[in-house]
Amino acid sequence: MKGICRKKPTIFQIFLIPLIAIMMVQSMVTMGTLVIRRTAQTLEEYSSGMMSRLVENRRVILENDMNQRWSSIRDQESVFTELLADCLEGEELSLEELLRAGEQREPLLELMFPNVWTCSAEIPPREFF
Repeated sequence: MKGICRKKPTIFQIFLIPLIAIMMVQSMVTMGTLVIRRTAQTLEEYSSGMMSRLVENRRVILENDMNQRWSSIRDQESVFTELLADCLEGEELSLEELLRAGEQREPLLELMFPNVWTCSAEIPPREFF
């Protein structure tokens, strides 16, 4: 009976079968965690919450920037009022006529906001804002 040879275990039996078994157990644990704890739903809620906070922060930043710009313009209210009065007297228009006529507003806007007017002419509207 010495002639009976036991087959030596192959590399497949030694390494691959246990490795496949371990990977199956790991994938079952991972899938079980995702399903039982509802991890995907929680991640989705967190991401939507983060996105809404990001939008809220941007809104607050834009509001603050607009308030700062308007306050700087408000400081020059008397200058703008004088420019408007001079323009209306020079063109012999009423305020309603000036608001209706687009081409007659451009010189007034150039006087009031020279930096913005020249800047907007050089930069396309999409990049300006």
